Amino acid sequence: MSLSFWLLALYHVTGDNPDARREHGIIIATLTSGIDERIVPMELDVSVDKDSLSITIDDPFQYDLDALTEKISAFILSKGAHLNKNEIRELIPAMITGIAGCEHGCPSDAKRLVSLGYKDFELSYIDGGILSAEARTENQNVLSIKLFPDF
Repeated sequence: MSLSFWLLALYHVTGDNPDARREHGIIIATLTSGIDERIVPMELDVSVDKDSLSITIDDPFQYDLDALTEKISAFILSKGAHLNKNEIRELIPAMITGIAGCEHGCPSDAKRLVSLGYKDFELSYIDGGILSAEARTENQNVLSIKLFPDF
């Protein structure tokens, strides 16, 4: 398992509890000693019909989900589309978790997410570690979200 996998697992298991993170972090550090893995930024491309917004996520393990959700929601609304903000807030971390670590040729999490699906989004995995989510908004605009490692 990659260091990326373990770090995401640590975050999801411990949430915002620093004591739990420290305790579980020691276990993960022991399990992953010797793994040398750099953090690879990700690119998030959001498009509504033909207009698009590109956002760089510098660290897929530490990002401001509230700010990211607000930026995406504002863009969607500015294009006259309507979508529940909570769907975006839940989808983005699932996509990030799905592709973090795929740069080493292990897309199983991404493929698992695609097989599980997410609400009204049609998910697809594109070779190279790219996840795509597409849906029609309430007023029939086509919303597309693509997330990929920024190699």
